[in-house]
Amino acid sequence: MIPKQKLLVFVLVLAVGFGSLYSAAAQTAETTPATTTDSTDLQDEIAAVDEAAQIDNTALLTKLSAQFQVDLAVLQDLNAQGYTTGQIWLALEISLQSGKPLADAVAQAASMNTSGHGWGVLAQALGIDPGSQEFFALKEKLQIRTRTMASEVAAEHGNRVMTQQQTQERTQTKAQVRTESSGKPENAGASQGNAHGASSGKSGANGVGDAGGGAGSGAAGHGSANGAGSIGNGPKR
Repeated sequence: MIPKQKLLVFVLVLAVGFGSLYSAAAQTAETTPATTTDSTDLQDEIAAVDEAAQIDNTALLTKLSAQFQVDLAVLQDLNAQGYTTGQIWLALEISLQSGKPLADAVAQAASMNTSGHGWGVLAQALGIDPGSQEFFALKEKLQIRTRTMASEVAAEHGNRVMTQQQTQERTQTKAQVRTESSGKPENAGASQGNAHGASSGKSGANGVGDAGGGAGSGAAGHGSANGAGSIGNGPKR
C-alpha cells in the first residue's frame, strides 16, 4: 500500500497541475478576442454595403471607384455579372491588401459571403494572424470605411430627395398663385371695362365720321343752291 503521506503529496501535485492548466486556459481565453471566430461581424459589413446600394447603387459604386482607384465601368460590369456591391467592396479590400487581381479577389469574396465566413477567414486569406494588432487595425479600418460610405450615401440621397420636393412645392405654389390671380373678380371686371371702353371709343369715332360726312353734304348742297341762283339772275335776252 502507498503511504498516506505519499498519496497526499501525489494528490497535491495533481491539483497544482490542473490548476495551472486551468489558469493558462483562462488567460488564453481572455487574451484571444472572440472576433477571430466571429462570422457575423464581417457578414454585417457586407450587408451594410448592400443596404446602401439599395438606396443609391450608382453613388456607392462611384465612391468605391474613387476610393480604390478602379474604373467605375469595371465595378458596374461586376454588378452585371451578379456580384453584389457588398461582395465587390470586400473584393476590393482583399485585392488592395493582398495584391491579388480583382477578378480573383471577387470570386474569393463571393465565396466567403455565401459561406458565411468571418474575420478570421479573411485574416488567413490576407496572410495576417487573426490575433495580431495588425489584424485588429485592419478590421477597424474596414468597418469605418463601410459605415462611412453607407452613411454618406444615405445622407446624400436624403438631401437630393428633399431638394426635389422643395422645388416641386415651389412650382406648385407659383402655379396656384397664377391660377387664383387670374380668377379674381376685380381682374375680370377690369377686363370687361377695357373691352367696353374700346367698343365705346370705336362707336364714337364712327359718329364723328358720320357728322363730318353730313357737314360735307350740307356744304355741297349750299353750293348747288347758290349756283342755281346765279344762273337765274343772269341777263335776259
